[in-house]
Amino acid sequence: MRRMFALAGSDIRQIQKDPILVVAILLPVLFAVLIRFALPVLTEKLNDFNLLDLSNHYDLIIGIGLLITPIMMGFLIGFIVLDERDEELLMFFSITPLTKTGYVYYRLISPILLTFVLSFVFMYVQGIVSFEVITFLPIAVLNALGSSLFTMAMVMFASNKVEGLALSKVLNLTLVVPIIPYIFKNPVMLLFGIVPTYWPVMAFVERYSSIGTFVLYVIVGFVINMAWLIWMTKKFENKIG
Repeated sequence: MRRMFALAGSDIRQIQKDPILVVAILLPVLFAVLIRFALPVLTEKLNDFNLLDLSNHYDLIIGIGLLITPIMMGFLIGFIVLDERDEELLMFFSITPLTKTGYVYYRLISPILLTFVLSFVFMYVQGIVSFEVITFLPIAVLNALGSSLFTMAMVMFASNKVEGLALSKVLNLTLVVPIIPYIFKNPVMLLFGIVPTYWPVMAFVERYSSIGTFVLYVIVGFVINMAWLIWMTKKFENKIG
């Protein structure tokens, strides 16, 4: 445990030195502030012109906003791993008391913990929609699990930090996945559930509408996220090995 804390201290120092990583960790909170002050103004302006009433879709908007946190935390940790790989530090970690397994677990758990905490921070800051902690708890867990998937995707498909930056833009496209089934109410839209970002957003949208649907989204979402995590963790270990 002490070795993991030491590695966490090293991560903090690295984040402080890199403006890109500083922005990554601050962006979810900054976006929540933007939502809090800009969304009501935008809603009012659209209503003045008898256009779309955004207030009917606040849950979706906040749900999409929540996804920024796992994407950014996944990018943050993924970027650090790519940097360590560029510096040829991964082999060093494997022969330290931390071991390769300890390193892998640390790199997968750290974005999950960061995302879990920041998901609650995001909700408290946004101030647009109400939420109950006990109801939001499983949503925050679903949201957090996705962060490790983003981390592993960056390390598995990017050879260096430049490619990692480019890949992060592609991964941002997963933000739009929940919007499609939200608009087109059709059972076929459940096929989008193969994408992990689908589940926390849809669970958030349904948290007060239907308890049965909400629980179903949480359970199935957890199973799918864990399936992705187990499969990708094996690939991730081989990649950094």
